Amino acid sequence: MKFNPNTKQLFTNEGDLIKRLHCPHGVNWKDLYHSDAIKKYCHFCGKNIIDTQNLDDDAVIAIVIQDEGVCLKLDLNDPAIRIINHNVF
Repeated sequence: MKFNPNTKQLFTNEGDLIKRLHCPHGVNWKDLYHSDAIKKYCHFCGKNIIDTQNLDDDAVIAIVIQDEGVCLKLDLNDPAIRIINHNVF
């Protein structure tokens, strides 16, 4: 996956937009309640936040298709995530 920290947009490796990431509450992952191995519960918005580490493009796309409002957590040190600072077309 590719992530642009300037626009907060997450793209597939091919450059297709998956989702724009935004947290209006500015929560920290360490402050959330553990739900299971890949998600934690946010008491501010009442949603689960999915950790994308170890998930490929197809898995993340499937999660977003199932729930467009889903919250995602990216680990910028994840080797599967490439940081970009330009528009992807």
